[in-house]
Amino acid sequence: MAFQASCASALDVTKNISVDIKKIILIEPWILNDQEVTDYIDNGLPLIKPDWSGGHLQSYWHMVRDSRLFWPWYNRTISGIIEGKPDLEEKQLDTEVTELIRSEGYWQQTIKDQLTYPTKDCLFEIDSPILILSRESHPLNNIYVEIEKNLKNANYLSLENNPETWGSTVTKCIL
Repeated sequence: MAFQASCASALDVTKNISVDIKKIILIEPWILNDQEVTDYIDNGLPLIKPDWSGGHLQSYWHMVRDSRLFWPWYNRTISGIIEGKPDLEEKQLDTEVTELIRSEGYWQQTIKDQLTYPTKDCLFEIDSPILILSRESHPLNNIYVEIEKNLKNANYLSLENNPETWGSTVTKCIL
């Protein structure tokens, strides 16, 4: 099971291990076309340098917070709004900000690697059952529905707009 950008890593592992996989669960995988990947790399991976006044902390915090409100996080326009109740729990935002800071900039390369991985092509190379879960309101939802139509071993399951309700749905998928 993998979530968003990390779905690329899960698929790569699945392709390259010799163990039978019963099911692959992908939650809102980032499956972008070439232009969207370029746009994300150009705009979504800022180099944030420590600032004596703490301004870098605000930059990280706004980036993490905006990732709950917009897709992609830097598209702060009406078209970028993610519908539904965003998960803005302060402790979780603080944890993610802290982890980005601790990564000392490696997060940019990691996300770039995830974005440039041929995720969609890889889906068609895997024989194991694939379950894609997403909010119907997610901007990439049409891609997930298209994959279900074109890939015999893929199924799509809609999630509610409120991520706080996802736990029981995902648990049922695992069992």
